[in-house]
Amino acid sequence: MGAPAPLADPLPYLQGLYQVLPAQRLDFVLHQTGRHSRRRRRLPAPAVRWLVIATALVPALPVPQVWRRPHPSADDPGPAGSAFARARRRLGIAPLRRLLLDVAQPMATHQAIGASYRGRRLMGLDSTALDLPGTPANDRAFGRPGTGRAPGAFPRLRLLALRELGTHAACGAALKPCRRDERVMLPPLLGLPGPGLLLPWGRGPCG
Repeated sequence: MGAPAPLADPLPYLQGLYQVLPAQRLDFVLHQTGRHSRRRRRLPAPAVRWLVIATALVPALPVPQVWRRPHPSADDPGPAGSAFARARRRLGIAPLRRLLLDVAQPMATHQAIGASYRGRRLMGLDSTALDLPGTPANDRAFGRPGTGRAPGAFPRLRLLALRELGTHAACGAALKPCRRDERVMLPPLLGLPGPGLLLPWGRGPCG
């Protein structure tokens, strides 16, 4: 099965996320991680936080176009492209990691088929590799797959996710360079399942 088609318009999906992630909760995460805006900016931290989520939904669109969907204005030319890059660096990783830990929770109800076994919620490990933009920073951080003759076309990261089997909801994730062994990525995820969760174990990690 191929990858899902990219979303042409992220706005309806963001409107749904506004209900799942109330502004008060997100503002608390920004203050908790010290990333709230201390002075007035054209791209304040709360707006950049939503922009990062929106660009993940529509990675094929340029960032200024994604910004324009929830901020339409014929009179305002909008921030320059370099302003988005600086705003993303100011936001950093900490608030997004904190938000993931806060909201990435099991979602299945007791009526969901295949979600539990003998009263325990079933979890699973899902591994995949994702191509990244071919920037020097991504090359240094994640490396490129390839053979002895030539490197791959793009940098690539390895994603190991802890998922609820009944809903496929991601409840935790580890990101590492593409050549990293999945067994090295397991320890942070093994501490996430709480009481009442069951994680079937394959022979690969045990090896």
